[in-house]
Amino acid sequence: MLELNKADGSLESLFKPFYEVATKPEYNLIAFSNYPPLFRRCVECGSNARGTAFEYQDPMIYYYISATKQGATNTLDSIPSMKALVQGSTQPYSPYTLNYKFTVGGATQTPALIMSKLPKAFQDVYSSYMTMVLKQNLVVWSSPGNKPLLPSYCSGQYKVENVKSNSITVKDTLITRRQDTSNWAASKTPATSAVFCVSSAPRTQAAISLGSGVLCLEQQAVQTLFSTIAVTAGIEECK
Repeated sequence: MLELNKADGSLESLFKPFYEVATKPEYNLIAFSNYPPLFRRCVECGSNARGTAFEYQDPMIYYYISATKQGATNTLDSIPSMKALVQGSTQPYSPYTLNYKFTVGGATQTPALIMSKLPKAFQDVYSSYMTMVLKQNLVVWSSPGNKPLLPSYCSGQYKVENVKSNSITVKDTLITRRQDTSNWAASKTPATSAVFCVSSAPRTQAAISLGSGVLCLEQQAVQTLFSTIAVTAGIEECK
């Protein structure tokens, strides 16, 4: 068990702002993790549709609290998508995938996209789903653990090519797959709609039968940085 507001706890930086804010009774909070240790993601968005988008990822929710302010109308129980999220996925019929676009940032708004798939979709989230939504060729860095990576996908209109090297170099620092448990993808070529994405799923056969989620940012500078890292390391190219 972890103290969520312990000063030296692993979750302190995530939860401390919530516990210290004077308006805490007005907030709903849901915390979930389908990710390896030390991976955190926080993106604010006001739309209730985010609850449905996350529900499609079949998340492992480990903590939640509803607004307790007297007379509060936007509690977890009063927002259908949020209530469904904390009660567990209830999507018995297809489609088993969902995508949701929104913007993040202040004065400079950055388009963002959440893509989610339930285990019942039974597909590689990169080659069978992301390429169809984004309509772009992708390069992928994935941490498969002790499982083999799926080969690069070359038969469709849009390709998914793996970083084949067991290491990448970031600002002159060599990083191995053993050190880096992240899964990310980037558009292979620059464009105004180029994206950088982080995912909860590696490109393995085992991940096909798991729920997973992807967050993409439409930001060409970030895409160029990561696609360059991938190409420099060497990719399993489609011929």
